[in-house]
Amino acid sequence: MRWLVSLGIALLTAVFGLLAAGVVASLAVDWYRISSFEGGSGYFVIAMALLGGIAGFVIGVTTSLVLMARSRPGFFRGLGASLAVVLGITAATAGVARFLADVPPTMNGEELHLVAELRWPAGTPAPPDRNAIGTVTLGALSGQSVRASRDGPLFFEDARQEEGRWIVPGVVSIFTSRGRRSVQFQSGTEPLAGFVVPLAGRPGEEHREWSAWLPADGAAAQPTPFTYRFKVVRLTEPFRRQRIGRFEVTTASKEFFMTAGSERRGAHSTFSVLYDGSPVPGVDPFESVAVVGGEPAALIGRKSFHSDECVVVRDVAGAARVESHKPCWYSQAHLVTGDAGRAAAWRTRGVVPGWLDAVTFAEPGLYQLGPAVMDTRTLAVTTFEPASEPSAVASLPPLGLSPDERSFAWFSHDSYRRTSMVAVTDWTTSKTYALPVDRARMRFVDYMELGPAWLHHHFEWQRGADGRDVLLERKGFVPLSYVGKLTLAKKGESQLYWLEPGGERLRDAVVGLLVDELKGERLLSGPDSYEERVKIDDRIFGVSAGSTYVTVSLAAEHGDPEVMQAVARRLEASFATGRFDTLFVSDEPAPEAN
Repeated sequence: MRWLVSLGIALLTAVFGLLAAGVVASLAVDWYRISSFEGGSGYFVIAMALLGGIAGFVIGVTTSLVLMARSRPGFFRGLGASLAVVLGITAATAGVARFLADVPPTMNGEELHLVAELRWPAGTPAPPDRNAIGTVTLGALSGQSVRASRDGPLFFEDARQEEGRWIVPGVVSIFTSRGRRSVQFQSGTEPLAGFVVPLAGRPGEEHREWSAWLPADGAAAQPTPFTYRFKVVRLTEPFRRQRIGRFEVTTASKEFFMTAGSERRGAHSTFSVLYDGSPVPGVDPFESVAVVGGEPAALIGRKSFHSDECVVVRDVAGAARVESHKPCWYSQAHLVTGDAGRAAAWRTRGVVPGWLDAVTFAEPGLYQLGPAVMDTRTLAVTTFEPASEPSAVASLPPLGLSPDERSFAWFSHDSYRRTSMVAVTDWTTSKTYALPVDRARMRFVDYMELGPAWLHHHFEWQRGADGRDVLLERKGFVPLSYVGKLTLAKKGESQLYWLEPGGERLRDAVVGLLVDELKGERLLSGPDSYEERVKIDDRIFGVSAGSTYVTVSLAAEHGDPEVMQAVARRLEASFATGRFDTLFVSDEPAPEAN
């Protein structure tokens, strides 16, 4: 009978333990900012809940048996004691977890940023280059050591001079209420200055105003000649203001993050626009906003990522004019040009999300924004009806612009049929026509790298009978030599050279070139291995073939970008002779006709 009572108590205690542990685990997800990526936070809650259920079962059995060995308590007394033990352990665990967690302080229910400004000593030259990557680091101190930290941007591009001293602003999220805090300023990998910040664990309204410049005059000698000041702002409040003519753009951000392919930090931001210090009527906060190059000042923005509306705000006769255009895809903005140099420079402009974009529309000219073309010289926006077939590669900028500036050429690729076309759209009439791409003669390795130079080599614009420019295949063009796509990384990292189209025959030819022309040693490979290996000067190159491509790679332990680049150039010199042209074909069977 005792075992049946104990079992009943244990089961009920297990259910209570499961629920209590699940509640604490859910709180811990927020306290410790456990990521929900791939269900991580959910798995954590489930695992902790199950552990709480198991612990509750054990506690229920143990507590009830101990009580029964000393007396003959009733069922409810045993259950109450078991639940009390579980509740006590849960409360203690929650208290310790909360105490040790870095929970950010709030003000009026909002988390906070620390806005800080670093001031250079009097008489020193300008701060680092405006393009330098700056960092503000907020640290949580344990004794004299930093036990945890967060990074934010230091805006060298916003450097200003006051009373002969340079000042650079920055911002970082306040991620904890625990202990003392420090702030470090850095340019690239070079430390500039560091300080202990006299910031309360829970900042009050008095911290919303700028502090005095610290360390104060007359303070004990400091290891740095720099001074700084700080204040706090709520996440919905602007911390950055940038002037463009008579406009002012303010930035408020929820968080900062590292961006792929860049060493700069992006942000999740909202932007407000003011004109002569007053909000522009009819302009809601933007999710993205860019400066349109030229005079007078103008801005273009979008309200949300999925919006099909572009809002142009311009300075007209001493007043802000707002114009809305739909459909107009801000996220698909591309420079439309027939100049290869301009196109290449635009592609490398380096826009970081979450900040005022001063580069995308900086150069006056034509820009495609999905089914719209904007002439930033006049700020005129023309919408057109895009063709349903062929379909464009939305992330690939137009390949060229007609001399009469009425039409642009773009690329279409059907990966299933392995066919490509160059299409031309006259956006003034919404008419589109397409020209076939003969891959065997119009050679490329990656269509995402195509641009005006490739288009001009294979096609030409001719004036039609109606006075409009028409794109035609260039007669008698000489096919370009086959080249590969070289992906170089840092020394000690993997290096890759990609050839397409290709298959096993091209792979065998590449292996032969490495052995014969670069004095390589062919290593033995397994009978089923798709990769051949060649040793050159103690470095082992892997040569692999898929059904449509060939790759030459250097593993990380042998990775040297200079060596890989030299090998790629030697291979391309051999390809330029034309001896291997017939090998640049896919091993994959052609798709069946519909």
